[in-house]
Amino acid sequence: MEKKKNNNIEGIGFIKSRKPEAIIDKIVKLMYVRAKEYEIERPKILVDDGCYTDIDRLAIDTLFKYLHYEFIKYLFIRRIMDISLEVGDLKKFIKDVNELDVIIICLGEETAMFSCEKDYVNCITYYEMDDASQ
Repeated sequence: MEKKKNNNIEGIGFIKSRKPEAIIDKIVKLMYVRAKEYEIERPKILVDDGCYTDIDRLAIDTLFKYLHYEFIKYLFIRRIMDISLEVGDLKKFIKDVNELDVIIICLGEETAMFSCEKDYVNCITYYEMDDASQ
């Protein structure tokens, strides 16, 4: 699928959580801090508050609609397991995102299991977490 064009470089955040809004706000603030490091003011944040973890869910479809915009260059996620709990699905997800020239910025350490593999080099992982990781 061809990427849609726009001249601004931006990012998008994705949070999978059913926690209270105050916890979500802490995660969002942490994403904003990380985004500023990439000169992105306030990425759009998508929150998946559903109970499903399958890769084939509406929240992931919505995320990919945004990722197909050419100006989206960064995907901020709380942890890689927010995308799916299946390793095969995660590898395909990361490969698909990389093919769109989007870099995944993971606030948790789970992405490390993919970062040493040649096909999944566009993942950056932060190991320090605060209360928002709970």
